[in-house]
Amino acid sequence: MRINIYVNKHFFLTGIKMDEIEIKELTPPEYKEWDLLVEETQHSTPFHTSGWLNIYRDVLSRDLRIYGCFRNSEFVEGCPVFVKKFKGAMKIGSSTPNMTDYCGPLIKESSSSKWRNKVKENYDVLSSLREVFCRQG
Repeated sequence: MRINIYVNKHFFLTGIKMDEIEIKELTPPEYKEWDLLVEETQHSTPFHTSGWLNIYRDVLSRDLRIYGCFRNSEFVEGCPVFVKKFKGAMKIGSSTPNMTDYCGPLIKESSSSKWRNKVKENYDVLSSLREVFCRQG
């Protein structure tokens, strides 16, 4: 699934050009991109790597989905989600497996020198990811 979201809420306030944020579920061959993001991200842990995520998936008997967020075609954020079927039709998703608290979204450090722009960029990407999760139910 691929969803394009155009972020322009603050254009008139900041003068920043509108960005395109694309959210997509990564396929297993694309997990190498995820592992590169894990290496480049300051707050990542070994438990974020696709190898560990696959171990969690197998041990916990859950589906693993890794969502990638791309800003103007650059991989800037990702989030692993473990999905468990609950009482038949309902599904529950969590970015942290029961085995460790050291997992969840990763955001690449912004190249902006202004703190305000860094916060805005993170907000835009996380809001886009939240919007995708809300659409999926």
